Amino acid sequence: MVPAKCRIWVAIVLLGSFALARADTPEAMDKARMDAVIRFAETVLKHGRDTYGEKHTPVFTDTLDVDTVKAPERMYIFRLNKPSPRQWQPWQPVVSANLAYQGNLMRALAGLSNLTGDPKYKDAYKECIRYHFAHYQGPSGMLHMGHHRFVDLIADDYDGDDWPKGSRGHEMKGDMPYYPLFWETDPEATRRMLDGHWNSHIKNWHTMDFTRHGYYHRTLKDGVWDRPMGDRVKGIIKGDLTFYGSFTDIAWAGGSLALLTNDDKPRLWTERLLARYIDSVHEKTGIPPCHHTKVRDFAGASGYPNESWPEYAMIFSGPSESMMCFGATMLLRLGESFGDEKGDYFRDSVRDYLKAYAKHAYNHEDNTLRTILYDGKDLSTYPRKGEGASGLLFPPFQAHPGYMVSYALCYRLTKDREIWSTLRTICRGNHGGGAQWEN
Repeated sequence: MVPAKCRIWVAIVLLGSFALARADTPEAMDKARMDAVIRFAETVLKHGRDTYGEKHTPVFTDTLDVDTVKAPERMYIFRLNKPSPRQWQPWQPVVSANLAYQGNLMRALAGLSNLTGDPKYKDAYKECIRYHFAHYQGPSGMLHMGHHRFVDLIADDYDGDDWPKGSRGHEMKGDMPYYPLFWETDPEATRRMLDGHWNSHIKNWHTMDFTRHGYYHRTLKDGVWDRPMGDRVKGIIKGDLTFYGSFTDIAWAGGSLALLTNDDKPRLWTERLLARYIDSVHEKTGIPPCHHTKVRDFAGASGYPNESWPEYAMIFSGPSESMMCFGATMLLRLGESFGDEKGDYFRDSVRDYLKAYAKHAYNHEDNTLRTILYDGKDLSTYPRKGEGASGLLFPPFQAHPGYMVSYALCYRLTKDREIWSTLRTICRGNHGGGAQWEN
């Protein structure tokens, strides 16, 4: 059975496929697509807003069940010590509204208004953002959103994790909301939110060490970007868990602020943060680490005590997606938006490490990627160890269409022939007709 949270998307795909199947001209196909998007948007505006709890607000739910057109309740194990009015009932179901997970909804509604000239779709989401700013933006500047915080529409309050008590919980990894819509809604509140993202996550502005769990109790002050910028720190050093996935959203916040304000300081700091990975690429392969800090080693825990697999060096499916897929696309978009010269570092860095990764990890024969260390060591043939264990510890994984997007965008911006060659093969592997492409 398809999970409830996915069923609305399944229905949309089936609806669109049925409509397109009956269309026999390009014009009819375009109309069928637009009609399907409009039906989706109208359904979201009618049924996807907050009608739960005592307060009914303009906030959008994260999901809808296509059978009931209601938001499904879900269980959330970890609950805030405060201020949730229901924290003493830790297994009480919630109806969640999480702006971090609604980036595509934001883009869809804003884009539909732009295409149709009808402002109601965009205005509805701006009303949602405005409510969040009015009720869920505290002294840190950040909103209660991300992988550990959300708004519970039944309790009419924010909820989620809270460890240590009263401090951390703002984690975003590969979410990248549509910040131009926030800016259009309230520029000053958006600036505080994006300033707060950096102020609450960056622990050391010299080494660019950061925490993936931002501090809600860290009060935002003026001059976030007015810090001295000394020489770059290079190489892997001790620090927090500087996941590339968390880097993507910190970089997206800083880069977006630079574009929205025409202020070069956030861009320079975003470039400095990216440089911690790029300046630490392995000299033999040109592949960056997935952390720029040294914390844990996974070889012993995986049954190979005589080897060393530092976490920062392991490029398996999760880091691969963060670095080569969604993160690469985000950085290329920033590079494109910054334009010539200011965007060169973003574009060139991604081009170089996408080429290096394809050389050392990509199998053109079956469109799979191998788990490797960033020095090129292949981990994909290691068997699982332990009683009753079988199979490979890190089996190869498919280069899904997300990689097609990053490599396609990279080729469009750089015209690099090696990127083109890999892109063709990824397209073939995803049934994209790559065999027909010119050489």
